[in-house]
Amino acid sequence: MGFINRTSWAPQSSPSLPLIALPRSSWDVNQLVPFISAPNNQDEGTWVDLVINNLDDGSHPFHLHGHSFYVLASHRSEHGWGSYNPFSADTTSNMKSNFNLVNPVRKDTVIVPRRGYVVVRFRANNPGVWMLHCHVLWHEGSGMVMGLQVSGNEEHAEIDVEAGRFCDGGG
Repeated sequence: MGFINRTSWAPQSSPSLPLIALPRSSWDVNQLVPFISAPNNQDEGTWVDLVINNLDDGSHPFHLHGHSFYVLASHRSEHGWGSYNPFSADTTSNMKSNFNLVNPVRKDTVIVPRRGYVVVRFRANNPGVWMLHCHVLWHEGSGMVMGLQVSGNEEHAEIDVEAGRFCDGGG
């Protein structure tokens, strides 16, 4: 199984409508979709930093829908685990030197090295529910996927009212 924040994604069990057509209060425990509040001015957006740790022996290509991002840091451990925790003094002092805050590369897919990490930064200025996932399809199918809800109402039923009509036969 693949895990993101100790959660392995699985399709919503009930009802059969897609998540975007349901209020968040109807989502089951397998739906890891953090809410990112963004200002009304979409040009500004909210800057978000994501840390993707990989405890696996193989690398993983991670893709973010709806946004491109800057790769601030990438690390592959040659010995042991190369996890990064921005809240730990030990890892922060040792690994912050790997960060490129001057001219980071911009992408929408990044390889997360085996037993390593990447830190990406994106401007959350595109409202909607966007998927972040491993681009190896069977990894995605095993749960290595999550969503990010950018802006809107935190309960989000207004994001796409039409979605329900398309999925239930037009009613």
